[in-house]
Amino acid sequence: VREAECLLLGLDLPAGDTGLDVLEAVGNCSPGTAVIVLTGTADPAVAATALALGARGFLTKDCRPEVLRDAVSSAYNGETVIAEALVGPVLRALTSRQRSVRDVQLVLSRLTPREQEVLRLLGDGLTRGDIARKLRVSPHTARTHLQRLLVKLSLHSQLEAAAYARQLFQAS
Repeated sequence: VREAECLLLGLDLPAGDTGLDVLEAVGNCSPGTAVIVLTGTADPAVAATALALGARGFLTKDCRPEVLRDAVSSAYNGETVIAEALVGPVLRALTSRQRSVRDVQLVLSRLTPREQEVLRLLGDGLTRGDIARKLRVSPHTARTHLQRLLVKLSLHSQLEAAAYARQLFQAS
């Protein structure tokens, strides 16, 4: 059985399971699958939960077809996509969920200077492409730095890293 490359997932499922249950199961069984939640609910708390569970995207069912097409491509390439109207509220929801920042230096000591710089730029709202241009590195190199810092900080997405960075650097 081949692993799916991308999965569009609804949240309202028959038979008692929720889309979030399925999302968690997909993450455990097929971690390489890029999951985009497609729902009629524009709830930032639900979106934050889905992203924390590993979804690479959260869109509402009323999005335009070209937005969905671009989201599939972006998620497949490792980027996080979210309905434009939900970006601010989801960032706030993710920030409020983040673990408390006890010791900024301890967190930063786990990262290389370049990874720290990437984390700061994420917190400033830059995309991976913007970061690559600002640091004068290839998009692939920027992606590698991002992936390494996600692993080191036990984060699941670029959006979650941006929220974490905002909280972390506000505390310092």
